[in-house]
Amino acid sequence: MIKNAFIKAGTAIGMFLMVIAPSPVRAANLCGSGYVLVERYTAHHDIYDTLGMYADLYYSSSAKRNCLVANHAGTLYGSADYTLAAIWPAGYAAPACNSVGCDEGTYSKYAGPVYTPAGVNMAGRCVNFDAAVGLQVHKERLNVHCGYCIDMTGEQQDS
Repeated sequence: MIKNAFIKAGTAIGMFLMVIAPSPVRAANLCGSGYVLVERYTAHHDIYDTLGMYADLYYSSSAKRNCLVANHAGTLYGSADYTLAAIWPAGYAAPACNSVGCDEGTYSKYAGPVYTPAGVNMAGRCVNFDAAVGLQVHKERLNVHCGYCIDMTGEQQDS
């Protein structure tokens, strides 16, 4: 009887540890499986100098595409405001909004995910993006992540 109690307790503890143990699989993100975060850009409010947004840039080595999500942050998180996420390959025109490469609207948490065009191999190609929350929080980057880079997990990606 005591032996059975220890076995049951050991089984329960083992099951508990299986639930809380970290998984080697990367956490899911809004861009989908296979996309890894290569850089998080922060943007601060122009007037108050407080954190207002994270622009998260992802890459998929299997799809050879980049993805962008513009996340509200700080006091702007949860408040409905104009939000923009746009991404395009360097050398291309910026996409029209409400296409695969651009999302804008009134959101309380994020805009996107948006993707570089299918059929454009982004391996070794620079990417451009524009992201905003409201009128006072903005981040634009041109010609970033050209060629090889190290993602935020420390693994080399061919973007």
